[in-house]
Amino acid sequence: MTLSFVLFRFITSSLTLGFLISASFGCNDTRTRLNPERPATILVNAEIAALKEGDIFLQAGWGLVADTILSSLDEHVGLTHSAVLYKKNGEWFVIQAINELLTGKKGVHFQELPQFLQATRPDSLILVRPHLSESQRQEFLEYLTFHAERGTPFDNSFSWEDSSAFYCSELVIKALIAANVQGLENELVFRGPILAFSTFLNPNYFEVIFSQHRDFSYPLQPTPDGE
Repeated sequence: MTLSFVLFRFITSSLTLGFLISASFGCNDTRTRLNPERPATILVNAEIAALKEGDIFLQAGWGLVADTILSSLDEHVGLTHSAVLYKKNGEWFVIQAINELLTGKKGVHFQELPQFLQATRPDSLILVRPHLSESQRQEFLEYLTFHAERGTPFDNSFSWEDSSAFYCSELVIKALIAANVQGLENELVFRGPILAFSTFLNPNYFEVIFSQHRDFSYPLQPTPDGE
């Protein structure tokens, strides 16, 4: 186990005990990152128009834990968090898992999209769309909304075998597996105990819709009719 993973597990264990209440945690640093003095990530109109329920946002957040995740995973495309788009009462939200001890919200919950974007480091956002039939997409969203409404806790142990709690990428992938995405479970990428975000860049299971990430250039593609 690398020094980065030892530090990561120390931080998460300390958070579970409440020793680091001053440093927020999810897969990102939630309280300190919602800072109006930090530059926010902005979607242009064409990107907003491309959004679809069930799309998956990948991003890098702010703070100590986000920095530790970047160092621990050491992936070419640096990411720290994942969340799924959901439309509620005509407005865009994300469904995500964040540590409830520090955010004041239960682990799996809904968050308004503007707040999510404010929490995203500039030049780090990627939107991917899982390859799903319409029935699979509904099953995927039903799994996620069930756990968001239930407030399923955050998985501080980062245990893939335990589905009574979830960390951010674990929630999304297990929802896809529950929607019967064949073969995905056999192609998951782990770095130590943590599911790597490169899993979401596997073209066999995900289509990149657009990327603002500085290390992963993928501009929004024009629609077939040129709109």
